Amino acid sequence: MADVADTAGADGQTGLSTDQLPSTYVGAPWIWCEARGYAESLLPDPGKWMLFVPVEQVDAVWQRVSAAIRADKLGPLSKVATAWPNPNARDPSRRAIMIYSGDWNDEDDVRRVLCGLRDLGFEGKLSYKTDATTLAGSYGRGVATYISDAGSRTFRPAAAKLAAQQEPLF
Repeated sequence: MADVADTAGADGQTGLSTDQLPSTYVGAPWIWCEARGYAESLLPDPGKWMLFVPVEQVDAVWQRVSAAIRADKLGPLSKVATAWPNPNARDPSRRAIMIYSGDWNDEDDVRRVLCGLRDLGFEGKLSYKTDATTLAGSYGRGVATYISDAGSRTFRPAAAKLAAQQEPLF
């Protein structure tokens, strides 16, 4: 995935092991989990549902998410923010967990991953963001592509996507 190399720690490690506890691991900014049969080519235009969980719950939530990834119940890839200092973190009391879909334009697959998260008990409001937005350096409020309201198994375009659709073509 394009941003794996960008998240390597000072020792070059990408944190690809799911054996580490994200609340205490400082060897890399992210710990990654790949589904069986994962290949970067399966992610033509990736995006991700974003969970922001309290630090004291991140280990348990990550165990649930990574187990679902390995069981092919979510997307092909996920990552969790570790205890590594993150200048993009808006709230140090929370850790980000990203659950990827292969193509943000494939709304059926985006919905499938969302429903998998709902099946795991994540009932709060969720935001989905494209990797292109992340790689462009856009973080924080207003950058989501899709929003799923609390408890919903559907999503709607977020303001960022609506604005992009309304921009003049010339």
